[in-house]
Amino acid sequence: MVDLPQELADLIIDELQDDRLALCACSLVSHSFYHPSRKYIFRKISLGPNSVDAFNKIIGSSPDIPFLVHELSIQRGTRIHKDWAVYSEVLPGIISRCANLRRLHLSKIVWRKAPVRFPTLRSAVENANLTFLDLKSCRFASYDDAARFFARFPRLKRLSVSGNLAEDDSLGCFSLSAPTTRIALDELDVGLMESISVMGFLAMSGCVFELGRLRVLQWDSCDDSDMFGIRVILRDAVDTLEHVSVGRCCCDQPGEPIDIRTLKVSDNLIFKLLRRGPTSVDQRLPEYTYRLPSTGSDLPDRDQLGMRALHSIVPGAVDRA
Repeated sequence: MVDLPQELADLIIDELQDDRLALCACSLVSHSFYHPSRKYIFRKISLGPNSVDAFNKIIGSSPDIPFLVHELSIQRGTRIHKDWAVYSEVLPGIISRCANLRRLHLSKIVWRKAPVRFPTLRSAVENANLTFLDLKSCRFASYDDAARFFARFPRLKRLSVSGNLAEDDSLGCFSLSAPTTRIALDELDVGLMESISVMGFLAMSGCVFELGRLRVLQWDSCDDSDMFGIRVILRDAVDTLEHVSVGRCCCDQPGEPIDIRTLKVSDNLIFKLLRRGPTSVDQRLPEYTYRLPSTGSDLPDRDQLGMRALHSIVPGAVDRA
């Protein structure tokens, strides 16, 4: 195929950036497509026990490729390969060479199984300059160990956690001294099924996380034991929260994301959440007649105290008559 003007080739590749198969085909048919397509082909990669060695050979012959990687998923192994990532001798080197890696997905990593040698998967991950971290059922020895791990990512903006974080599920072992820079998260997504104390850990880890700047908070599968941590996080992020999304929850049925600024919800999910258990309410708040902006109808007067609590947690969500 005749080479195209590079500007035209760049425009075509930009249009196809989400079509991986088309990008690969383009890179094979014309030299004009080769270099611009690679920045999208290798921007997001997934490595497993059957592909890690092949990718290591690729970057050995093309040392510029690791610099193109922005997002990496470490696939969960199966059967005899279930702990492959922890024991892999080449994976730490690959991660270390991905200087522009910003997003990392890890699944079913049990850190205590890591061999005592250097470099390890954990040391390579902790040296990455991440802004997004997704952990699915990754277990640390304790919450203290988990706190030390998170403290290595001062630029982290988005955190997604599902499953249990610690084999020793006691928060009493949490004793990390304050790091130089706390992590100011923008988005927090927690899947709470079988994750005892995760919300409590996040709420109590003020020496690691600055949760007062959260814009997006999501949680799923919570029960009564998680309510304390959820209330603390909502209270700390009251001035910045824009969206709260709740999945399966003891406090209500599944619902759509909630716009905190306008409270566009008819089932009072936030109200029900904040009423569970003791709530600190400023008794000096004036009497209000509250309206749901989505309907404009007055709320009943049967629980003015509860609505005061809602107003104190979510300012601007309801209007004075």
